[in-house]
Amino acid sequence: MNDAPLFRDPDLAPSPRIYPNLLQAVGLLLLAIVLQAVIGTSFTLVFGGQESLMRVPALWGFVNLLSLSPVILYAWRRAGGTSALLRLRPIPPILVAPILSCVIGVGILVSELDNVSHTIIGPPPKALDFSWMFTGDWRQLPGSIFLLMLVAPITEELLFRGLILRGLLSRFGAGSAVVVTAMLFALFHVNPWQFLGAFVLGLLFGWFYLALRSLVPCLIGHAAVNGFPLLVSFTFPSIPGFSLVTDPIQFHPLWLDAAGLLLAIVGIAWLRRGRWTTGGASSC
Repeated sequence: MNDAPLFRDPDLAPSPRIYPNLLQAVGLLLLAIVLQAVIGTSFTLVFGGQESLMRVPALWGFVNLLSLSPVILYAWRRAGGTSALLRLRPIPPILVAPILSCVIGVGILVSELDNVSHTIIGPPPKALDFSWMFTGDWRQLPGSIFLLMLVAPITEELLFRGLILRGLLSRFGAGSAVVVTAMLFALFHVNPWQFLGAFVLGLLFGWFYLALRSLVPCLIGHAAVNGFPLLVSFTFPSIPGFSLVTDPIQFHPLWLDAAGLLLAIVGIAWLRRGRWTTGGASSC
């Protein structure tokens, strides 16, 4: 990647710089966190003391949707409010395979990174522990798909890669913009146990966006990295440290980390060697 500002597209804004700048991006992050806290707290008060309702993934999906949608709409309108802003360009179908290979492999490694975090700082409190979504409970499957594979990828990618990253790319070099956006993405989760993993995934999705000039691979990757452990929890025997959460925390079997590393290397190499183009932009 070069360090020249990107996306100075005349069809996107009357000036070379696109909303938001860094300070505005931080403001959007804080607004999203506050709205999520207010709506989540209201949800908790309404269903307080009803443990079974507190563990309904679909309800948490609506919390995400209600808190991020106003922020996305506000930022989109400030940025010009045109469909061109969101860059939902289709990608060649052949790219789906390396994207999945890449994100599943990185997802496995990120899961192990989370295990390291848990070992260093201890297990998360109950309020921040969402491992119950991956217990293989068929009653929760539709809600988990709604939250993890639809709502979260769409809202978070529209905000962070679709709007914030584009604004920062119009002001900073590609590497700096991707790193800062990944940092904001990690901070948005307000969970020290997920910070490193979310940061790594933010870097990966930022690279997808730079490489293919489209949000589509980011959406596919985000849905896949959330959905893969869900799939494993319903289709395979429990894997310590991955689909089976224990106290104290266990690490993955060696074969799983090796498989994750191999999948990540193959996916990244495939994407880099392909020199794919969408709208004239080649991979980096």
